[in-house]
Amino acid sequence: MERILLQYFLLIAGAGLMVVPAVAQEAAPAKKAEKVEAALKAAERFDGRATLRAKDGSAKELHVVVRNWAIHPGEEVTRFPEKDFTVLQLVAGKVVTVIGGQEKVRTGGEFWAVPAGASMAVRVTSESASFQTITIKEK
Repeated sequence: MERILLQYFLLIAGAGLMVVPAVAQEAAPAKKAEKVEAALKAAERFDGRATLRAKDGSAKELHVVVRNWAIHPGEEVTRFPEKDFTVLQLVAGKVVTVIGGQEKVRTGGEFWAVPAGASMAVRVTSESASFQTITIKEK
């Protein structure tokens, strides 16, 4: 009789031990992808003056700044910090930009410009994205 009780007890204990890991391994509820504001840090490559020749032949001095930027996956920039006329190159990655209310998908190697005073939002849609910006300020 004791042997049957012992087997019965071991059977119940074994079944209980199999249920606990199964319950513990239940999938956690899926989280919504949260938009994270990117903590932008630029690597400044050049900050100086450049002289260009205007159509009328006169020299025009400009302040030019070249920077490299990186944005990580899932991050978003609601307002890119450059305020003056800026030419951008998406060196690597895939992003969606919004300039003047117009949304556009951009891929690595693409160039575009943002007029002075306009704002640009950027959302990374790939693993990460890296930009190079050339900002031109009139002296």
